[in-house]
Amino acid sequence: MPLMTDASLRASFCRVFLSLIVVLVAAPAAMAQIAHTVDVKDLAPVAVSSADSGPRIWEFSRPGTRVLVLGTVQAVSQPAEYVPDGIELAVRQSGVVLGSPGVVVGEGIGLLRGLTLWPAIRKTKYLPEGQQMADVLPADLYASWHRLKAIYIGKDQHVERMLPMYGAWRLYEAMLKKTGLSDESLVRPPIASLASRQRIPLVDARYHLLIKDPKRAIQEFSVPRGQDLACLRSTLAAIDAVHQASKPLLDAWAAGDVQAMASALAANHLPDYCWARLTNEAIARQQGIELEHAMRVAWSAALSKAASTSDIIFTTAPVSDLIHQTGRVRWLLDAGFRPTVSAPDEVPR
Repeated sequence: MPLMTDASLRASFCRVFLSLIVVLVAAPAAMAQIAHTVDVKDLAPVAVSSADSGPRIWEFSRPGTRVLVLGTVQAVSQPAEYVPDGIELAVRQSGVVLGSPGVVVGEGIGLLRGLTLWPAIRKTKYLPEGQQMADVLPADLYASWHRLKAIYIGKDQHVERMLPMYGAWRLYEAMLKKTGLSDESLVRPPIASLASRQRIPLVDARYHLLIKDPKRAIQEFSVPRGQDLACLRSTLAAIDAVHQASKPLLDAWAAGDVQAMASALAANHLPDYCWARLTNEAIARQQGIELEHAMRVAWSAALSKAASTSDIIFTTAPVSDLIHQTGRVRWLLDAGFRPTVSAPDEVPR
């Protein structure tokens, strides 16, 4: 095999870096903001499965097409190893499983591997001019950072040089590892496995972002300092809330108790994966792309594709979207779908 030149290596490493979003948006609700004001009085007509039949499924329809939507929670716990009966029935009844919105960049190679290969790339995750967290964080924010870093990371000074949003990422990962928790989707792997066994197609609904000039994209990568600091602040608050929120939220999810889920979400600030969102937006912005709009267009196109092949579609959406009719649920409503009123104990058929 011929040796690669320095120029070709640099070009390859540029492409590697720009695939960082694949790692950062792995969490299914990475892009969803959890609302803190909850009104669940209007939920009853929308719910399809009963509260004692397992996780809640909602149904939306328009002439010729039904969409079964599993409400999900972004909680930190070990992922499920099986699909509850109600979810399995809904998947089996569907002709297609529609994926979640997200972003895919470049060749799909992970951030951490890419950032270890080329010094010019490694610099993008660090504060400029040798600065450290203590130099850029307000006193109260640094005190919170220092306290949680001591608990979950320890004396490692390397992380002190990172951009605050990437420090937040490292701290959150360290917390998960130390506590034995996981932020993997509770249902995505078993649902994908079930769909595969049943030969039910899975439709990719992610936006594929093409980078016109990888080297320039790296050179111009920038996140406003205010957003960088806000990401760290929100993540620190979420880390403090994780243990309090996790068990009641998961118990409510497993029981299909929408009121309890709404209360848990309102009372606790859970991680919103802001480091992923800010990274995604910065790279898309450099390409002249408004990312939220592009993701919506990609998901809506995937929905249309799924509807062209099946009259019953299975998908997921955060419970917060279903409660507040935001995010994916708003996209469904704008596409002409309406909540289906069902008997309280009816399972979609």
